[in-house]
Amino acid sequence: MADTKIAITPDEFLTMAEATDDRLELVDGEVERMGPPGTRHGFVSFQVPFVLRELLPRNQFTVFGDLGWLLPTGNVRGPDACVISADLVRSKGLPAGWWSERIELAVEVIGTEDRVAELDCKTEEYFAAGAQQVWRVNPETQKLSIYRSPKDVRIFGMEDEVDATDFHPALRFPARRLFE
Repeated sequence: MADTKIAITPDEFLTMAEATDDRLELVDGEVERMGPPGTRHGFVSFQVPFVLRELLPRNQFTVFGDLGWLLPTGNVRGPDACVISADLVRSKGLPAGWWSERIELAVEVIGTEDRVAELDCKTEEYFAAGAQQVWRVNPETQKLSIYRSPKDVRIFGMEDEVDATDFHPALRFPARRLFE
């Protein structure tokens, strides 16, 4: 007998996610469990929104850490940090469930179990959903990769000055701020 899987909806997934402390995403109707974050991952996941909140004008942007994003594909992804237009947040409000509107900047902090193929898939989904930039932050190599499209990337190391002024003129800072 063939093994049949039953896809769940984003609403069913919300009920499931609220009942656990596990880190989960919904991909193609199936729940994907993500391992617990390591210490470096946790630290960098805290630093990124802190730095973004400090640099970006609050009247223009709202910065979130670890937000469930319902994408047009029906997938629910959980970027480690993200930036949303403050006007959009004011007009739509903060839903009790998943955020389903556009995110301007999505940030993935790379964990030890993350696969490049999965990160590439997330990056493409984020751009398809309207993101202007996607950042991948690697705590192990201490590098920041800024994607302006799925194929246009700039990589900054610990000693570099990050230049994301094409997103906003205030986003110029030493990369080490994300890691120390």
